Amino acid sequence: MSSSMNNILAMPQTEKARRIVMAKGIFDVFLSLSLIFFPSLLYDGPVPATISQVTGLPKPSWEADPGAAYGLASLIMGAAFCGITAGQSWSPDAHKALATLNGVFALTGLIGCILSPQKFGSSFLLLASAQDVFWFSAIVKAGGYGVLDTLGLAGKRAGSAPASRVVAGDHSMKGGM
Repeated sequence: MSSSMNNILAMPQTEKARRIVMAKGIFDVFLSLSLIFFPSLLYDGPVPATISQVTGLPKPSWEADPGAAYGLASLIMGAAFCGITAGQSWSPDAHKALATLNGVFALTGLIGCILSPQKFGSSFLLLASAQDVFWFSAIVKAGGYGVLDTLGLAGKRAGSAPASRVVAGDHSMKGGM
C-alpha cells in the first residue's frame, strides 16, 4: 500500500469524509464541463453505447435536446461547488449533505432505469447513478455515518435547535444566524 493511502487510512473519519467530498466536488466540475464541451462523449461514446447494448436502455441524444444537456450540466456544476464548499468544512453535517445529494440522485436515477427503462431510463442516467452510488458509499463509509441517517430516514433527530445567539440588549447579531 502506498504511503499516501496509509496516510488517508490513518486519518480521523471527518478528515477522510472531507477529502472524499472535496474530490467529488472536483470530479463534478470536470463532469459538468465535459457535458458542456464534449456532450457526445458522455451521451454517444463507447461506454454509454456498450451499456445501452447490454441493458437495453435507450441511448439519449444530446443533439435532440441540447438545452436539457446544458441544464443537467448546470445542475452538476451546482453540485460540484456544493461539494467543494462542503469539502472545506470540518462539519460532518456538510459532508452528509453532499452524500445525501448523491444518494438521492442515485436512488432516483436507478428507480427510473428499473421501473420505466424506456420512458425514464437511459445509458447515461445509469452511469451517472452508478457513480453516485460509489460516491455516496465512499462518503458514508469514510464518515462512519448511517445510510438511513444520511438520507434523513433514521427516525431520529440529529440534535436540538441551537440556542439563540442574540444576547439580551444586543441586537447586532454578531454571532450570525
